[in-house]
Amino acid sequence: METEISTTDTAESQSKTTSRRSTMGGTIFKRTIRGHTRWVAMLEVGCDPATGRRQRRTVYGKTMGEVREKIDQLRGKQRLHVDLRRGQETLKSWCETWLAEHDLKASSRADYTDMLTRHVYPILGAVKLERLTPLRIKGWHAELRRREVGTRTIQKAHAVLRACLSEATRLRALPFNPCGREAAQAPKHIAAKRKALEPEQVKALLTAATDHDYEAFILLGVLHGMRLGEIAALRWGDVDLKANLVHVRHTLVEDNRTGKRTLDTPKTPAALRSIPLAARTMAALVRLRTKLGDVVPHPTAFLFVDGEGQPIRRSNFTRRVWKPLLAAAGIPKATHFHDTRHTAGSTLLANGVPITTVSKLLGHANPAITLKVYSHALDADQQTTAAVVDQLYGA
Repeated sequence: METEISTTDTAESQSKTTSRRSTMGGTIFKRTIRGHTRWVAMLEVGCDPATGRRQRRTVYGKTMGEVREKIDQLRGKQRLHVDLRRGQETLKSWCETWLAEHDLKASSRADYTDMLTRHVYPILGAVKLERLTPLRIKGWHAELRRREVGTRTIQKAHAVLRACLSEATRLRALPFNPCGREAAQAPKHIAAKRKALEPEQVKALLTAATDHDYEAFILLGVLHGMRLGEIAALRWGDVDLKANLVHVRHTLVEDNRTGKRTLDTPKTPAALRSIPLAARTMAALVRLRTKLGDVVPHPTAFLFVDGEGQPIRRSNFTRRVWKPLLAAAGIPKATHFHDTRHTAGSTLLANGVPITTVSKLLGHANPAITLKVYSHALDADQQTTAAVVDQLYGA
């Protein structure tokens, strides 16, 4: 729709008007501009908040019927109480304002900004809000697939855009959310199930990590299911060697674009937790502390640091620590560190630890999440139910 906002108080502006007719709250007329005659329709849409002057939307067309259709579409939006002025804002401008005005966690802000910058703005950034339709969103999905963007990434970008446009719908800049469930949905993605390490692989990995500078790091993942960001964020004030506890208070966030690392609180209150440590993990932490000699570490000093005393970058950890340990243990190089967390949860559940306890140790928001992710680990327990019944009531 070819439109513009006007704040003038006269219908004509440096052009020759040959005919005019009034229509239900709008105006349609012919205008000759530089020798070309076009039909024009104008509709009052409110007042400029800064100046108080009336604002009009102007549409153009080759025929009266064309501009009448366009002006009728605008009136339809007015009847839905849509703010026609805000609909003129570009998607990029809207999203940038949304990010600036919302109180987001540092990790979420970094993720949202990255998704918008890489996958939304290049294709839809210059599009005006009012021109966003479910069909256009579907076209955006198709273009991302053409650029070989993965389905899971498209889902994430769609979710971020849906959140931004949900605010646009609430503030009446849009009549409905074109990314909503009743409009254009993201393509379905079937996530690959994470595979827990086999007991022999765990033993090989722990053997390879023995006396390694990052032995405690590996043990906290394999035995206790801590996330990589949680382990990297640990400071000596978070470790209680007397009570055999480690307190999860932060997670380390790394901006993929700038590489900047910052401490942030976990995304959910459940992730703030205290984890009882196994004897093997405690011994590794004691050895790590002993390497510092007589120096008493400051409570804010990080346990695991790079050569500059800063928390190690994820990419460096993967390349310098994780991959070499996998190779030494004979474990496939495609194994992710997060698989150690999956291994810990699966092992605890398969050995009879209550699901509520495992949920708390892993920092899940509720046991339902644990059940969804680790239901396979409970299958073995189900096989024993018949034997239990036979034992109680007779074969």
